[in-house]
Amino acid sequence: MTLAVRLRALRKAMQLTQEELAERAGLRRTELPRLERGSNKGSSLAIREALADGFGVTLAQINAYLDGHADLQETVELIKQGRSTHESTMSAFDIAVAYMGDAVSPEAVARVRAWARDQPIGLPPRAYGEKLIEVQRELLGQLGESQPASSTGTHVRKKKIT
Repeated sequence: MTLAVRLRALRKAMQLTQEELAERAGLRRTELPRLERGSNKGSSLAIREALADGFGVTLAQINAYLDGHADLQETVELIKQGRSTHESTMSAFDIAVAYMGDAVSPEAVARVRAWARDQPIGLPPRAYGEKLIEVQRELLGQLGESQPASSTGTHVRKKKIT
């Protein structure tokens, strides 16, 4: 079985769409269809790390499956066990918030927590972290727009008329 076939079989066994897995893994929406069609990028370390995050397993576990050293059922069981263990400890959202620390405002945390309620269960911390950054930037942009423009630090170059 090729890597592409193995990846597609695992995604379907976990009842995930390509878009859902891409989001969980932090991949572009177009990347997963390419991988499942046989793109050679599936052998890159970054892609495999992203897939491990998306499925909630370690890099060694996803490599074992994709390289044909573990079977589908064994890998599905690992993923299911990982989810139940993960859910009994700190949530992916809380991990992202803890990692970001003071870099995000309480308002950004509240907005992302509301956004997270509508997301599929099992998103990796990276997905929440990216959303936290996006919302924080949006909030900072709104703050900048509401502030009057300062005359310090601006320089206007006048065009010389001849």
